[in-house]
Amino acid sequence: MRNLSVCLLCFLLWGCGHDGEFQDCLDAAYISISPNNDFKAAIPFYDKAIALRPDYANAYNNRGALYIQTGETDRGIADLNKAIQLNPSDAMAYANRAMAYRKKGEEQKARADLDKATSLDPKVQTSSINLRISDVSPVIQFKVVDGKIVKE
Repeated sequence: MRNLSVCLLCFLLWGCGHDGEFQDCLDAAYISISPNNDFKAAIPFYDKAIALRPDYANAYNNRGALYIQTGETDRGIADLNKAIQLNPSDAMAYANRAMAYRKKGEEQKARADLDKATSLDPKVQTSSINLRISDVSPVIQFKVVDGKIVKE
């Protein structure tokens, strides 16, 4: 199974740079995370997805969440700022940015973002970093819960 995942990952990585392969980038990001909770491995796929579609807020949200998970909180906040700029009604991006501010000890900013997130979507997860998986192929759906990738 691991060999199949590695082969599929290599195929998707190769195809990711070609025009029209945006979906492959999103799928490859999740495939790269799933075997070992390797958050850093997914970041290059989001880099490529953003290069292909720089107006796609979900890619910024997810890359920002991954940066936070890997300890690059400031880079995560920058991506989440961009996600919010592109889609100001995205509760998940506000919730993720709140978690980043909390990690930095900036409780006032964290509280403001949590309030905004819950005003946009009362059901948004506010106790952990969230990855948006709705745009990933249905076979491959994962999310981060308590710092671990789990299948939905």
